[in-house]
Amino acid sequence: MIRRITTLRSLRLALFIGVVAAAFVLAAESVLAVLPPPPPAAPANTASVPAGMARFTVRRLEGDVTGDCAVRVDDDQSEALRNLAAAGSLLYAPGFDVNLPQPDGLIDIRDLQFVFGRFGSTCLHPLPPQPPIDPGSSAVTGPITLTKDPPFANIWICNPGLGQCSATVPAQIGPQDWQNGVTFNEVMTINAPTAGISQYSFELRFDPNILRSPQIVDQGVLNAGGARTTACTRLDPIVGDVIFQCTSSGPPGTEVQWLGPKVIAKVTFLVQAPFAASLRAAKENGAATDVFDQSGTVQQPGATPTPTGTATQPPGTATRTAVPTATDTPVVTTTPSGTTTPFGTTTPPGTTTPSSTTTPSGTTTPPVTTTPPVTTTPPVTTTPPVTTTPPITTTPPVTTTPPATETAAATR
Repeated sequence: MIRRITTLRSLRLALFIGVVAAAFVLAAESVLAVLPPPPPAAPANTASVPAGMARFTVRRLEGDVTGDCAVRVDDDQSEALRNLAAAGSLLYAPGFDVNLPQPDGLIDIRDLQFVFGRFGSTCLHPLPPQPPIDPGSSAVTGPITLTKDPPFANIWICNPGLGQCSATVPAQIGPQDWQNGVTFNEVMTINAPTAGISQYSFELRFDPNILRSPQIVDQGVLNAGGARTTACTRLDPIVGDVIFQCTSSGPPGTEVQWLGPKVIAKVTFLVQAPFAASLRAAKENGAATDVFDQSGTVQQPGATPTPTGTATQPPGTATRTAVPTATDTPVVTTTPSGTTTPFGTTTPPGTTTPSSTTTPSGTTTPPVTTTPPVTTTPPVTTTPPVTTTPPITTTPPVTTTPPATETAAATR
């Protein structure tokens, strides 16, 4: 008896384990069914290379406590007003504690000397000079390369609407000096003559804590002088990563012939407002941030492969999981000239308007709506119906005189 009970319990336990295992298998299959398929491999006629970078130094003009990109009398007065103000005082503000890279909690003669000593300094001509940080060579080589123009620059933080500051659009104030943002050219160089380029793409990476997501504008390099049209798509797979791709369409044989550098896009970055607010017009303020291309591709519609280049990744760049850019060859959907409609493709007879859809003669004007018998010709004032208008010769009785007029004539 005890053995039977033990055997029964074992069977129940085995059945329970089997049901649970089956449930896990079904759940796993459902999860796998929801997951997207792996991305297709890049075609053989696509070249992809890591590319160079640009370095931008985001900073404030030293001594510019009012934030208008110039050290003037208003800066001196604002700083002198807070002389001897310590942390905790109503007059103290970290933005005026500028004599050291980090606030020391006291605005005194050292801070006043720092501001007064930079009188006349502007973002265009800083005193002393505040040159942008040059990243040096990005060591990018190969048959296809991507570079940026300018490769480095200052981004001066200004309060919008004050002095020389731009309110909305980054304004270039010098060869390598910008305000509140930067605009640079994305340049793609193909070092060997290459025919039939119909698509390009690049993957741009940046620090989202310092820079906002960029605006990217295609420069029409694939238009072939107006013979083709270009459509662009943008994908932001993760924060700090942008994939931009443009594809042209048009008659076969009009694709771009490419040799040397071409500006493919203009990229505009604005500085994040919280980061800009954290900067002080202090000594050696600011931070350098890098913008670089993880990859760049060009594609031909034909079968001739573009040679794949080799490049060195810029040092110090962050490593992230890259989302591959789709580089499938676009299908040209234009109709070649000279194509005619083949014989036998005329419109079937069933599509014409049937003749039976015309309005029948009896439904044009109902006898009630034409001329009411009371309002047309009263039987008292008109000529008797026998001598004036016989009902047979004037108008058919269906459309003109209703039968009510005959009754009126009979009563008279």
